[in-house]
Amino acid sequence: MRTASFSLLGVNLALFISSTIAKTTTIGLETQTESRGVSVPMDDCFDIDEENVFTLVISKKCRVFTGPMCTGRTALLEPGEHSTAKPVMLGSVLCEEPDLLSTEL
Repeated sequence: MRTASFSLLGVNLALFISSTIAKTTTIGLETQTESRGVSVPMDDCFDIDEENVFTLVISKKCRVFTGPMCTGRTALLEPGEHSTAKPVMLGSVLCEEPDLLSTEL
């Protein structure tokens, strides 16, 4: 009986750790001077404040904004690499976890 309670504790701990890790995603930014990754929280507005972005790489659906605190012009981007010949201002980003109950394909 004691072994069973330790295994349940281990399973609960693993689920807690994986849910904590899953609440962030890393996006890639490329400017004229550097390329870097930024860890952003899921389902929460995050200020980037980066001018002259040429490429944005995302693995989750994200809404990007030209202003801080998710204000200004916006674009909804699907996962993938998004590049532009002219640099754009990236003020903030809101990345979303997929809705597992969604009927969208």
